[in-house]
Amino acid sequence: MTKRKTIYLLAFLTIGIVTINSCSKDDDCSEQTWYQDNDGDGFGNPSSSQKSCNQPSGYVTDNTDFDDNNTSAYPNAVELCNGIDDNGNGTIDENPTDCGFGEVCENGSCTAAVTYYKDNDSDLFGNPGDTIIAGSTAPIGYVIDNTDCNDNDANTYPGAPENTTDGVDNNCNGYTDETLCTTDADCPNACIDQGNGIWICQ
Repeated sequence: MTKRKTIYLLAFLTIGIVTINSCSKDDDCSEQTWYQDNDGDGFGNPSSSQKSCNQPSGYVTDNTDFDDNNTSAYPNAVELCNGIDDNGNGTIDENPTDCGFGEVCENGSCTAAVTYYKDNDSDLFGNPGDTIIAGSTAPIGYVIDNTDCNDNDANTYPGAPENTTDGVDNNCNGYTDETLCTTDADCPNACIDQGNGIWICQ
């Protein structure tokens, strides 16, 4: 083989090797993990993934979606009154943005807000100084009434029988141990009008 032919052959082989090596390097990439985004909200399902050099269709790099079947449910989403945990903080329908003024979220629907009063002694009369806002159903331990004068005594409430010896205003009328009456015949002496429809024996 002549010297010139040898040089051409070596040059051809060198170019071929370089070309082969270049293709191999182009085909070699760093795989990364992609997570399925079934609902298309841009947040991926941490339980469904695959490795690939290129982004597969329907997959994203994020892996923080807690409900990959609901487009409105993802980390830090706007909370709506819909019966689900939209933002993933573990609480359902807290401070929803879609209920109007004077409304609260109840069982996934916006409803008129109602003020309820704490009934600590379970006498069905509430403490006017201890309130909560809710929907059509009173929270446990609360009632719609707000006229209890002593919410720590189940025997003390408006209209309760007055015990005339315990030093307590049992019936919440502002008088203690009084004997109520309607006529003088009900009393040892006289039945006196105290105003506001209250008559007491003197």
